[in-house]
Formats: sequence, structure tokens, C-alpha cells
Amino acid sequence: MEILEDIPICNKLVERLKELKDKGYIIALDDFTGSESYKQIFPLIDIIKLDCHEKDIDDILAIKQRFSDTHCLFLAEKVESEEMFKALLSHGVTFFQGYYFAKPQILTGKKLSSATTSRIKLATEIEKNVLDSESIINTIQVDASLSYRLLRYINSSTFSFRDKITSVRQSITLLGFDKLRHWLRLVLYSDMLSGNTNSELLRMALQRAHFLDQLGFYTAPTDKNLKSLFLVGMFSLLDIILNTPMSVILENLPLSNELKSALLKENGPYSNYIHLAESIESLAFDQAQQYADALHIPGDVILESFQRASEMADSLMTQIAHT
Repeated sequence: MEILEDIPICNKLVERLKELKDKGYIIALDDFTGSESYKQIFPLIDIIKLDCHEKDIDDILAIKQRFSDTHCLFLAEKVESEEMFKALLSHGVTFFQGYYFAKPQILTGKKLSSATTSRIKLATEIEKNVLDSESIINTIQVDASLSYRLLRYINSSTFSFRDKITSVRQSITLLGFDKLRHWLRLVLYSDMLSGNTNSELLRMALQRAHFLDQLGFYTAPTDKNLKSLFLVGMFSLLDIILNTPMSVILENLPLSNELKSALLKENGPYSNYIHLAESIESLAFDQAQQYADALHIPGDVILESFQRASEMADSLMTQIAHT
């Protein structure tokens, strides 16, 4: 629950905050600019939000330092540069929001390893309407890590088969397509977090993937050309997650021209979906409304879909953390 800093302190506000705290709410003080008058309600506040938009780093740090003795955690929002992020992180800011996390520097000279390319191809394959089981089996069999993890999974207490499963082909047959796809999503996306990838980027990609997937069911439930909206959403941040130009990633991927155009930010059947997701994520609701109108999607459908996508992304991230 957020309270704005321009709300005056009064007994009614204090009593209401106490009621919310007793009910288990986390209370955040939004857009805090350093007013001493709000210090009296700090015992009821969990998070202090610092607006970084067009602000000087030293000015933000000065506010943070003045109130460093509080139990409250600090959240920096509208962070738009690596310099800002690193400076605030080094001075004890705990949480961050901002467009910077969706547009860090891309290393233009970077190439994908053969292992990474193989994993992305597999991620592409499992999202197809018609499963190419032989292709999936062959890809997993030549990947020692995937083979070992699949056999460990199929022989775990989750299934409790009487006889030990010793082959990839048998494992996939026993799992079935739905369970296999879910497991592979967890494994493939958890591997993307290896190295220096920010986990929030993966959560954002998963949220966008589920959001577009649900919108596709509403706008074109029978249109086979729009059955890849999950993949569009997931891959739309792949360049940032892998720190590699999208053009390099797409070089050896078996994707349709429509999908490649969408991921390269070119116009096509998927364009308005991506623009709608990006507008909502950046809180540009007027722009979002324009794309929603173009797709003929009511506001309540968008709201429900986005909320559901957020919950699904959080659930997957929890599972990935334990994969």
C-alpha cells in the first residue's frame, strides 16, 4: 500500500496505517523528497521510495544518508542509468525499479556460444503447436547437462516410478508434452540466469510472455499465425538477458519472418502486442490505450491478463529458484 508524500500527517492517517499494518499490509511512502514531517510515521512505514527521474545522484544520496538510521528499506524508482544504479546500490538502497533494467548496454561484438544457441533453439521448439519429439530428444541427448537433469527429475520422488528410468526417450514419453514443456521452460530459463543476468529481467520476460499469450487467446483464438505470442514475449528481451544484439541471436534460429520482424522491432502482426506490453510496463497508459483500441481489446481483459501474467511469472521464478 503506497501513500503519497503530499498527504498531510494527521491522527486519522496514523490510525488507518496502524489498521493496515495489523492486517499484514506492507506500507510504502512514495516519492519521498526528504521532508522531516514524515519521520513521525516511519515506524509504520516499511519502504521509502526515492524518485530518481532527472535527479542528481548526490541529491538522492543526501536524502538516503539523512534518514539512514530508520528501519525502513529504500527503493529507488525510475532508475535510468548504470551509474545511478551502482551508486545507490553501494550506499544501501535495497530495491530498484526503472527502465534501465530493460535497456542495459548491449555488447555489439558478442557472439552466442553453440551451447546457448542450442538452448534457444530448444526453447523455440517446445513452443510450437506440433511437437517435433525427435528433434527435442536429439537435442537433449547430445547435451550432457540436460540429459542428467532430466533423468534426475524423472527418477525423483515427484514421480516415484518403480523401475529406474535410464533413457531420455523413455523419460520424455512418460512425462508427456505439457509436463516436458513446463520442465524445460524452468531449466532453460534458469540457465539464462547464470552469470551476471539480473533476475528481474527474466521475470519481466516471463510476465510479458504470459501476458501476450493470454491476449492472443482473446483476439485470435483460431489464428495459427498468432500462436507464437508466448515466444514473442519471451524472446523480446532475449538480447538484454544475453547481452547480445538481437540480430546476432536470430541468425541461426528457425523462426518465421513475422517472428523475426517482431523481435527486430519492425512492423508486423505482432507489433501492437509488443507495444502494448511495453507501454503498460513503462506506465504509459495513454499509449497503451491506443494499442488496445487497435487490437480491439477491452480494458478489463488487459487488466485481468496482466495481473494473471504477473502471478504466473512470480510462480515460475519461485520454481526456477529451486531448479
